[in-house]
Parts: sequence; structure tokens; C-alpha cells
Amino acid sequence: MQHFEDLVIGHFHNRAVSILTICRGYTKGVRVGCGVNVGEEKNSHGFQKNVERLMRTLVRAFEKIGVDNVNEFIPEIVPEFTPQTRNMAQKIRAFFCIKG
Repeated sequence: MQHFEDLVIGHFHNRAVSILTICRGYTKGVRVGCGVNVGEEKNSHGFQKNVERLMRTLVRAFEKIGVDNVNEFIPEIVPEFTPQTRNMAQKIRAFFCIKG
């Protein structure tokens, strides 16, 4: 089991900056990913705010596993969590064994 956990954590460690860069793009309304068509509507404002709320949790999780230079991705203003983002943040903290 430890080998699998090391593999997953290593995956996130190696891709942390890419993940956070994509998240930052989402918060700015950029359409990121497969299946994006020209002229397609931007991400909803609610989705952008949910991603922004989760970024602080992601940054802390990435710092815990030893990823350097990710503080620049913390949004300046972090609004209150909604129940959906609170649940996702709890799952991220649990996965990376982060308290509070």
C-alpha cells in the first residue's frame, strides 16, 4: 500500500505547478482541457469561485509533500467556503494528512 501512496504523492509533486496554473486559469475564466470549442461559453462564475477557494488547500497540500515555490498561487482574497468546496477541501486535507 505504501508504494501506491508514494506513486500518487509523487505524481502530484511532479505536477503541482501545472495543476495550480490550470486552476489559476479557471479562476480567470479561461477554458482549459479537452473538448473546448472556439466560441464556447466561459466557465461559470460560481465554478471559478469554487476553484479559487480550493487553491489555498491545494497549495498547503503541495507544500506538505515538499513542492517548492507554490505560495504565488494563493489567491489574495479567499472567500468563504460553500458546502461543496468545504467537502472537497476536507478530502484534499485528509488525503495529504493535513490538519485544520
